[in-house]
Amino acid sequence: MKILALDQGEHMGGAERFFSELLTHYADFSEHEITLLHDGSDDYRKLYQNSQVKLIHQDLPRLKPIGLRTFFRYRKSKKELQEKIQEYKPDILISNTVRTHILVSKIASNLKIPLIWLGHDLTFPKFLLKKFLQHPRLILCCSHFVKEHYSQFTEKKEKFQVMYPFGIESRQLRELIKRPKKKTFGMVGKWIPWKGQEQFIQLAKKIHDVRPMVSFTLVASVYDGKKESLQYRDMCLQLISKLGLEDSFSVQSHNPKIMREMASWKGLIHSSIEPEPLGRVILEGMAAGCTVFAADQGGPREIIQQSSHCKSWVPSDPESVLEEIINIVDSDEVLKEADEWLKSNLTWKEQMKKFDVLVSQTIKA
Repeated sequence: MKILALDQGEHMGGAERFFSELLTHYADFSEHEITLLHDGSDDYRKLYQNSQVKLIHQDLPRLKPIGLRTFFRYRKSKKELQEKIQEYKPDILISNTVRTHILVSKIASNLKIPLIWLGHDLTFPKFLLKKFLQHPRLILCCSHFVKEHYSQFTEKKEKFQVMYPFGIESRQLRELIKRPKKKTFGMVGKWIPWKGQEQFIQLAKKIHDVRPMVSFTLVASVYDGKKESLQYRDMCLQLISKLGLEDSFSVQSHNPKIMREMASWKGLIHSSIEPEPLGRVILEGMAAGCTVFAADQGGPREIIQQSSHCKSWVPSDPESVLEEIINIVDSDEVLKEADEWLKSNLTWKEQMKKFDVLVSQTIKA
């Protein structure tokens, strides 16, 4: 079987990371021939450096700003893309982002090639979503929250499935759960106000006031080219200083071994103040053996409802969770087994079996 995947690779977020993991593991699992058309940087290509996936550069232009130059570049790129698809003759197309969905969808229909979209968030403009929803045979959503958003615009509910954007080897789960725990609570996420670093810092102050031995780790990077992200980071760093927490806080812009880092924490705090499509970091924290406190809205609510290691809290009300966190701090008990729901559903073995069935069904549909 020949699979042709598309991902512009402009950013290095959770969607790009999961797509690289999904394709890499599926190439090993299925032994299918997988080729990825991308417009990414050297750093993006490194995601596939140990992969059997073949990478080919392809111009996948931005759709903004709206204007003649953008239109002509889009039309030229779409023509080149169709020629490349006709030359490759794939059995199925898999598209990872809104931009590639728009570029490839009509081509897939015209050439009668099955198409899978990955739905990572709610950013697809509604008028375009309604226009293009007819083309994919399968839309693989990162959560039921995202599935409900997409499916409201079509009567064909059967074309939607959910696949949580995370996988881990069983061996790694066993290794992470054994790592010694420190009295540390951490947060991971980009510097952007809705991610809630300010709320995490306010919660840290409440904890520090009653248990000053607790330490806090904040792993966050600035969005490239976004001034407001840099300004928010500076405001949060000033808040840490203003609240007298400098000696209790470790702030990191990047940690290449983030799962091992989280495995040393007693708890992971997810504090988004807006409903998230999912929050992959929640799954990473659970896999690392943390007790996770997640904002009870959007996609994270699904995980809270299914997992014994993920608890809810209200980021605007640190008192709502303070007593429970203090009990964890004071207790010598640690999680001895990975979360049962995660072990049963999100190992790469289980994820690959599910994905293989969906790919086969989509081709036969």
